[in-house]
Amino acid sequence: MFELLGAAAGVGALLYMAFIGQHTLRDWWSARKQKNSNSTAPVQSEKFHELLHNLPNPEYGQFVGRDVELKELMRQLCPYPHSQHAVITIDGVGGIGKSALALEVAHRYLRREGVASDECFDAIIWTSAKQTVLTAEGIQAKKYALRTLRDIFNMVATTLEREDINNADDEQRSNVIRKALTLQRTLLIIDNLETVDDEAVLEFLRDLPAPTKAIVTTRHRIDVAYPIRLKGMPKDDAILLMQQECKKKNANMSPDQMLILYERTGGVPLAMVWSIAKMGLGYSIESVIAKLGEPSSDIARFCFEDAGSMIRGKEAHTLLLALGLFATNGSREALGETAGLGKNVIGRDEGLVLLEKLSLVNKSGDRFSLLPLTKSYVIGELAADQMLKKTLARRWLDYLKTLCGDPQVAFFWRWKNDEFIEDGPNLLAAIDYAYENGNAEDVFILTFSATHYCDVVGLWFEKYELSKRALSLARTSGNPRTAARFFGDMGWLSQHWGKYDRAQEEFDESHQIFRSLEDQEGICSTVHFLSVVARKRGHFEKAEKFCQEGLGVANELNSDHLRAKVKSEYGKLMRDMNELDKAWEYLNDVKNWGESLVAGTPKDENITAGVWGHLAAVAIKRGEHQLAYDLCIKSLPFFEQKGTKSFVATLKHRMAIAEVAMGRKKDALKNACEALYWYKRLGMAPDVTIVEALIAKLGATCT
Repeated sequence: MFELLGAAAGVGALLYMAFIGQHTLRDWWSARKQKNSNSTAPVQSEKFHELLHNLPNPEYGQFVGRDVELKELMRQLCPYPHSQHAVITIDGVGGIGKSALALEVAHRYLRREGVASDECFDAIIWTSAKQTVLTAEGIQAKKYALRTLRDIFNMVATTLEREDINNADDEQRSNVIRKALTLQRTLLIIDNLETVDDEAVLEFLRDLPAPTKAIVTTRHRIDVAYPIRLKGMPKDDAILLMQQECKKKNANMSPDQMLILYERTGGVPLAMVWSIAKMGLGYSIESVIAKLGEPSSDIARFCFEDAGSMIRGKEAHTLLLALGLFATNGSREALGETAGLGKNVIGRDEGLVLLEKLSLVNKSGDRFSLLPLTKSYVIGELAADQMLKKTLARRWLDYLKTLCGDPQVAFFWRWKNDEFIEDGPNLLAAIDYAYENGNAEDVFILTFSATHYCDVVGLWFEKYELSKRALSLARTSGNPRTAARFFGDMGWLSQHWGKYDRAQEEFDESHQIFRSLEDQEGICSTVHFLSVVARKRGHFEKAEKFCQEGLGVANELNSDHLRAKVKSEYGKLMRDMNELDKAWEYLNDVKNWGESLVAGTPKDENITAGVWGHLAAVAIKRGEHQLAYDLCIKSLPFFEQKGTKSFVATLKHRMAIAEVAMGRKKDALKNACEALYWYKRLGMAPDVTIVEALIAKLGATCT
């Protein structure tokens, strides 16, 4: 009888606590168990509560990738003080995998997979504001989606089994919900926050009661949380996802087709899954790829329509369209000028901030880029408004032309700075556009800039073709001085490739044009190059005559820059003739002049840094190997960052020679192999033969 009374008392206590809404069944049972822990009576080992949750089943099957983001997300979900952030957002463009990541994290906590006991949650509440889903058949509306803070409260009440929350009046409900959330460690997930209409949701998140943590997925970055931004999946993870989806959808794709799909989607998971689902229905990969680039396609509408409607008619929209012209990325200044906002700095910056908040652009430093899928959408919008595209493109070309400026003289030219190297891919894209839509001046200025970019990154074959194409335009458009310059650029490459007959012909053409124009700087330029070819062929007497002629012109013009350039070649000629004292004298004169400049142009720096490397070659012949090595080390940083890759290889080669002489064979092999890599990539056949002989002498091979 007393046992029955005890049981009745326990049930009565439970009903009372449920009535007043201050404790859950789990709380009561846990307290009762704790109270009886001192009892001598045996306590049965039993699981006295389950984690409360309302998580949906994942639709993605086996979760793929996002290891870095998963680790960071779970780190931020640790209890205080290990993590001081209560709200974590997962943001990114539509279809990037925000919901899947949030759901996977939640299920890992549910399974207690890789979670320490003191990091577990007692309750996980999933709320979704997603109104539509994308399937192979099209965009479909969801039947249920939260819209207000009250909807979130209802889901909390249901999951925590707290009827008192729903029974409370509007004024008290917030207090009751906050009290309920303090009684256990709860993970609240709000999926698709951007479609929530109620501003009170953000206020609630700002004052989220401890120890609750919240994950918010959103296309629009918010300022109340620790952000984790998702970008396209890495290639290997994307391939694994595609293989998994092909198996599920009974679709066949070759490895090459998977690479094409990856490049076109930029690794956006939904775009890849949607494409494979369409193929599973019988569509060809060609038709699916074509659909990805249509602004009116289901995938484009699902990912961009809402965000697009928010910026249309604003500076942000013009900036987004401007960015669609850029091959890779664009600087803040470049986008502002292209969008016609050069003087409206505030409007430009506010527009870029809005684009980033809406996950339409990715920001790295002070440069902005688009995912391939976003770019396809933007290009489609540009195609629909040809007049606007033409206006933007004109500004784009004009801006890129100002980065370097018009070449000032035939022998060398000055640019504003070397930062334009970052815009190299944009220069190449602009050249193609200029041939079709611009004018000859656009082509020439952009090509001169692009050929220097090709030097810095090691694209010599592309440089030759650019010069050859521009040369043809210069001749047909009646621009002989420009034609002579491109002949000179082509000859410079040909002599490095060991094609001395062709180089001779190209330099002769350049020389004749400059003579016909009575262009003394051009004449000095070509006799200098003709000396190089003669020296490399072993025609030293002929080479010296060219050097003397070049020095005569430079002195007549009283040009220090031209004198320095010709003296550098004279020094190399004396070196090859084993007149080492004369070689050192000529090159040292150039070094002293270059080092005396307080603030030279990048071209001055190129001459100064280069002559250190030339002095190193003389030092090697003199047997001063440590000095040679030190001079190469001094020269190397400039050429690795701003100079031609051919001279990087030359410096590495000379360092290897010095290191062999000093007995440092391991270091010598490393530098020799680096030199060989660039010699082969650039097509420098004579130098390849020489450095291969050095490597063979070391009894080693390059891996």
